[in-house]
Amino acid sequence: MKSKRHSATGAGNPKRLSRSELMARIKSTGNKTTELRLLRLLVANGITGWRRRYQLFGRPDFVFPEKRVVVFVDGCFWHGHPNLCRLPASNKIYWVNKIQGNKRRDCEVTAFLKRSGWTVLRIWEHELNQLNQARLLRRLLRCLARGSRQVKQQRSFSRKVDYSSKPARRRLGKSWAKGSVTGSSGSRFSMKANTRMKTGTMI
Repeated sequence: MKSKRHSATGAGNPKRLSRSELMARIKSTGNKTTELRLLRLLVANGITGWRRRYQLFGRPDFVFPEKRVVVFVDGCFWHGHPNLCRLPASNKIYWVNKIQGNKRRDCEVTAFLKRSGWTVLRIWEHELNQLNQARLLRRLLRCLARGSRQVKQQRSFSRKVDYSSKPARRRLGKSWAKGSVTGSSGSRFSMKANTRMKTGTMI
C-alpha cells in the first residue's frame, strides 16, 4: 500500500517562494482590477465614446477613437513610479533592468502615438484611489477636450488643402496655365523654376 504522506518538498508542502520569484511569475497581461476601477469611474461620470482592447500600437487600456485620445493605466511597480515603486530586496539588478525597460517602452509608445496624431494620457495606478479621483477626472476631461480640439483643427486643415475636388483642381490648373502657382506660404514659383527643382538642377 502506497503511503499518502508527502515529503517536505512534495506537492503537499510546496517550497515557499520569495517575493522576487512571485513577482516574476506574474504575467504581463495588464492589471484588470485597475482597469475596471477606471471603467467604473468613466461610467459613473457619464463619459462615453471609449473602447477597450482597441487594436492600436502599445495596446492602450482605453481608446476614444473619435477624439483620438488613448489612456494607459500604469502600475506603480511595473512602470517605475518615482516614489511608490519598491523593489524586492532579492535579485535587485534584474528588477531594475526590467522596470527601466518598461519605462523606455512607455516613452517610445507615447512618442509614436503622438507623432501619429493621438493625444496620450498616462494614469498611475494610485491615482484611482478615492482621494485622487476628483483630480484624475479633471485631468481626463481636459485631455478629452484637447483631443477634440485637435481633431477639429486637423479636419479644418484637411478641408483647406484638399485638392481632390473638381473646383480645387480647376483652380490649381488655371494657376499652372498662367505660369505660376501659389504655395501654402503665399510665395509664387514660376513654372521654369519649378521644373528645375523637379529635375534636380536647382536646390
